[in-house]
Amino acid sequence: MLEARQEALAGAGPAEVPYLCGAALAVRRADFERLGGFDERLAPYYWEDVDLSLRLRESVGPTVAVTATAEHRHGVTIAREPEWRRRVVYERNRWLVSWRQLRGARWFGHLGWLPLRAAASLLRDRAVVAGLFAALWRALAWRSDGAARR
Repeated sequence: MLEARQEALAGAGPAEVPYLCGAALAVRRADFERLGGFDERLAPYYWEDVDLSLRLRESVGPTVAVTATAEHRHGVTIAREPEWRRRVVYERNRWLVSWRQLRGARWFGHLGWLPLRAAASLLRDRAVVAGLFAALWRALAWRSDGAARR
């Protein structure tokens, strides 16, 4: 399962990273447009930057992080949403972006630990389980929407 947190960059130079997340993401316009930009199905917030970064890495090549300073007023646009809803949307989109990245046999491993993760989350953080069900609902909607377009 993907995590949006990354270790701080060591050193001052560019560093290749598995994906980028955050408020200061720079992407070539041509690549952004070719990939369709941020996936609006992840609306209203969270994980769209990681998803785009992973799609860029697949299509263009390695993603590189550099040290920069930017002011990010985290949460200003979503501050009116209740905390519980924000956590559920965060978990829903984390599931969806993680599933998009699973290939081949990795799906079997994921399905093997999924019940354990869900059970542990019921005790620790119910937003993870609520997000899982929201992700399943959204994934089914994506499939039916895709079938309707054909």
